[in-house]
Amino acid sequence: MKSIMPPNASPLIISFEQAFDKAIDFDRKYQTLWNLGEVSDEFLPYLAWTLGVELWPRDELVSVEEKRALVSQWIKIRKLRGTRRSLELAYEAIGVRGDIIENPEGKKFTLKIKFSSEEKVITPELQSAVIRLTNLLKPVRVKYDVEVEFQFLAELSAFGAIAVTQVVNFLGEA
Repeated sequence: MKSIMPPNASPLIISFEQAFDKAIDFDRKYQTLWNLGEVSDEFLPYLAWTLGVELWPRDELVSVEEKRALVSQWIKIRKLRGTRRSLELAYEAIGVRGDIIENPEGKKFTLKIKFSSEEKVITPELQSAVIRLTNLLKPVRVKYDVEVEFQFLAELSAFGAIAVTQVVNFLGEA
């Protein structure tokens, strides 16, 4: 073992270093901290922070796989910041489908965003995360409207169920 302690380190410090080296394979752990595929879930937020991910979703909103996708896409998203493609990549990373319409009804500098998800329930917290992502990545001069599609299951007696889609409109914070 190569010591990282200074030459004047006490025997107690040197023995502590040797015990620590036996207990933890530091070189291996350090290498996995920078590898997105191998980093443990508990260190994923720290990797995201070091790579500059400005918006980290809460645990109950987004799965670990989606968080990993967000981290892996973030550098590309940052390069494209202020473009439609950055919004699309960010929505995909958190598992939301976002249809972006530019200049709806001839209104300049306006976006209309319709988002939905087939895999997960769109909760108010997820709506808030999408709004924050949109505010972070959209062009500064652009205002936007957001439409959210919700799906409800309604029972039809003993014959089955029908899916009803409700569209809710609200103005995004600009």
